[in-house]
Amino acid sequence: MSNGIFQHSGNRKSFAYKDYLDAFARSGGAKSKKISMCGDALLIDFKNSFFAVADSPERNPRASRTFLKKMSDMVNSLSLRTANTPFSNKEIQEDTEEIINSTNALIKSIDYTDNTTFTGLFIFKNYNIRKALLLHCGDSLLYHLRMNTGDGETEKVTQTNHCFVGKFNQLYETKLFDFYSDSLFLLATDGLFDLVRETRHNDNTCIEDILYNTMKDTFVRNFCTLFVEKYDLKQELSDDIGFIAFNPDKRYSKHDIHVLL
Repeated sequence: MSNGIFQHSGNRKSFAYKDYLDAFARSGGAKSKKISMCGDALLIDFKNSFFAVADSPERNPRASRTFLKKMSDMVNSLSLRTANTPFSNKEIQEDTEEIINSTNALIKSIDYTDNTTFTGLFIFKNYNIRKALLLHCGDSLLYHLRMNTGDGETEKVTQTNHCFVGKFNQLYETKLFDFYSDSLFLLATDGLFDLVRETRHNDNTCIEDILYNTMKDTFVRNFCTLFVEKYDLKQELSDDIGFIAFNPDKRYSKHDIHVLL
């Protein structure tokens, strides 16, 4: 994990890598006294350029982490044409099909008692190719931010639903789409809304504007940590939170880093 900075203090964990990526997870205060474990989990897999978040129910907070570990093992078992070698758009399409089919097969094996949300993103970056593959179940979130388009642009890519892993037998949403040299991505669990609920109400602003303005001020480095410091004002009433901010224009597969928070 060279050049990566991992920190763990109390109920908070974070990981940062250069100015490429910033990740943060912590348990919320709105829990029973018997359960204090964070039900949100994060996966950072530089080798396969794969990033994911998951959010499990309070009755089984380990489900999210368990699923992401299985997802990571499954991805590493695939012979992806896009891993560490030059590749074409045709090979991206072939890998996309294999990834989706293998993920659906894994989802079918998950029991109802281990249900969890899941939002994952593969990055295909090679010379003039910039493609991202979304895999999505549930109410976790993916935002795509464009930093150099006039006043900026923030798009919520995911469709919010209740088709969780463990309740349904396949991905709810898959999408292969373009990103750009000024793109940044934010993967987050729904605890993100708890952080900014009061600000949105008081300032009558949307979460997309809040995310863009914070990213504009901090870029990726320290984004998650600074966002929490600014908006985590009532942790005793809040949900768990986990999120990853990263710059997809980097070539992550050149680095051997694997983190499961």
